[in-house]
Amino acid sequence: MIANVKKLTELSWIRDSGCIISPARLKILKMKIFILNCGSSSIKYQLIDMPEENVLAKGLVDKIGLDGSAVIHTHENGEKIRFDKNIKDHTDGIKTVIEILTSDIGVLDEVTEIEAVGHRVVHGGEDFSGSVAITKEGIA
Repeated sequence: MIANVKKLTELSWIRDSGCIISPARLKILKMKIFILNCGSSSIKYQLIDMPEENVLAKGLVDKIGLDGSAVIHTHENGEKIRFDKNIKDHTDGIKTVIEILTSDIGVLDEVTEIEAVGHRVVHGGEDFSGSVAITKEGIA
C-alpha cells in the first residue's frame, strides 16, 4: 500500500478544496484522507486518520472488469473481509469501496468525513521522475 512505502507526511503535496497542503501542514491537521492507487485492473486504497497517520481501513479491489472480481477489505484491527462482486470498471470499484466504508462494518458514518483524497500517479513521463507539488505548470 502507498503509505507503507513512505510515511504519508513524506509524500508529495496534497490538493484539498483547491488549496495545496504541504507535508508539514498535514502533520497538524485533524482530517481523514482517502488514498488511492489505481492500476489497470485493480484499486488499492487506505483511509488514514491524520495527524496520527492511523490506518482506519485498507483494501484491494481486484480483477476489475474481469471474472472473479472482488474487494478484500481490512479493518484497522486486521480483520479481513472478502466481497465477491462483479466490478465492471474503476468507477464501480470506488463506489463499492465507499459503500463498504460507510456501511455497518465500515469506519465512516458519512462519506463527507473524508476531507482530502490522494491519488498515486505512477507515470510522470520525461518531465517528472519523483514526487512533485501540483502546480499549474505541472498540470499543463
